[in-house]
Amino acid sequence: NSLLVAGRLAMVNPGKVLKSRKTKRTTLHDKHKIERKVREHHRKQRRDARRGVGKAGRKKKDPGIPASWPFKAQLIAEQQAQREAQLAAQAAAREFKRAERAAAKRAEEAAAAASHEAARERRTAKRRAAAFSPLHEVLADAGLVLILLDARDPAACRCEPLEAALRDCGKPYLLVLSRADAVPEAAARAQLEWLRGRAPALPLALPEGSPPHGLDALLSVLRAQAGAAAGPMEAGPGAGPLRVGVVGFDGVGKRALLRVVRAQAERGGGALDWLDRPARLQSLAGSLGVNDLLLRRAPAEALPQPLLSVGSIVERCARRPLLRHLQIASFTDEADFVSRYAARVGAADEDAAALAVLRHWSRGEMPWHAAPPQEDEAGGDEAAAAAEARSLLCAAALSCCDGAAEAELGGVCAAAEGFVVLTAGEPEEIDLSVEEEEWGAGDIGEAGEESGEEGE
Repeated sequence: NSLLVAGRLAMVNPGKVLKSRKTKRTTLHDKHKIERKVREHHRKQRRDARRGVGKAGRKKKDPGIPASWPFKAQLIAEQQAQREAQLAAQAAAREFKRAERAAAKRAEEAAAAASHEAARERRTAKRRAAAFSPLHEVLADAGLVLILLDARDPAACRCEPLEAALRDCGKPYLLVLSRADAVPEAAARAQLEWLRGRAPALPLALPEGSPPHGLDALLSVLRAQAGAAAGPMEAGPGAGPLRVGVVGFDGVGKRALLRVVRAQAERGGGALDWLDRPARLQSLAGSLGVNDLLLRRAPAEALPQPLLSVGSIVERCARRPLLRHLQIASFTDEADFVSRYAARVGAADEDAAALAVLRHWSRGEMPWHAAPPQEDEAGGDEAAAAAEARSLLCAAALSCCDGAAEAELGGVCAAAEGFVVLTAGEPEEIDLSVEEEEWGAGDIGEAGEESGEEGE
């Protein structure tokens, strides 16, 4: 601990000697801090390289082509062509991706629209199922069936197989000329006379905001039939009010009749029992037709062949009233009619003109009615069927029906001006095979009572 300095001893501090030596060891805090800084620096370098900024992202300058290079102009032209081709390929790729995204968006919107349309159709089907009863249930439960026909074209609304099945079962029925206020009085009387040559028939008009016409006569006929049916059965197990069922195609006023009956509380004073829900007659055709367009306001776009539908309707129309209503010149055939109507409304082509005139008819903008069908060779069969149908009603009901048919048409029908007269439409076929198995038994009363008990 002592040194010899200048011939004498000097004391040395050992602590100072040790501290004068510097070590490479560092604290863990500094070590971890340095490592963290290095990581951050490397991360920033990688980020700059991706973004193309800083030294890492700086592109090297193209040194170009020396002036002494052989064929320099050709090489420059080739490079320019390559750059233009590359830019064109990039633009095409961008356009393709844009079109692909647009197509995917359209497909997604179409799928959403189809889903909404399917949901709407399901809701409509559920509402219809809740508003209507199956045909065989109504026919089994009812003691008398009202078949409603549109007064504009009752021949197209008839269902002769259904009427024949009712006659075979011995179940009385009435043909009701509904919407009698939508046609002129002469046309309504002619249609009623034609219907009464085939079955007992009555007119009916239920205008909105006005008292119903023909309802009192209908109720009087039903009460007379109910009294005659209850007479011999008063002591039997089947005694009770006459159950009345309503059937018909769409748009003939089935539910409107039931609403008016319920609103006026005219249920026959206990003699009549109206079934709560009517039955729909549905066509066997897989697609919509002319009857759906004219009578049920089906959308024109739903018809499979618009041009053929236009031709079939034009063939049925009286030429002069049609020209006066549409304000077009005379035409030779259906194609000429479509071309003239396209020129009048400014349609782009024949398909657009056909859809336009079909929409005009579907919306009911043209007042029209059909003439009664021409008598054919089967007049004897029709007379026999009419006699059999009249025999199913009692004498009192027939007397009320014959006396009230003509009187109920006065003052309710539309004016005769402006109507276009069509020939009678073809009736549509419905499937009765299932219904006949269920309600076509010999004892129709027992089948009706069983079906009614199951429904309750």
